[in-house]
Amino acid sequence: TRNTGRASAAKIVTACRTSSVNAKLAGTYTLTCKLNKSARKARRSGAVRVRLTTSFVPTGGTASRATTNVTLRSIKPRYTG
Repeated sequence: TRNTGRASAAKIVTACRTSSVNAKLAGTYTLTCKLNKSARKARRSGAVRVRLTTSFVPTGGTASRATTNVTLRSIKPRYTG
């Protein structure tokens, strides 16, 4: 996870624990990431970019891995007046 409020101030924190699914058949599966305390705190300072990495190891086959980035918007309070 990276705080992307400012590129020069990028901070790496662990967002959640590793999730896994033992897939018996091909299909779409959902993994849930509940943000931990440090990731929630980072979101209060600015947007947080989460790097998601998934891997698949088929029985008797070659493992594959995919990585994508998701940006979570800031939950910084916006005061006016």
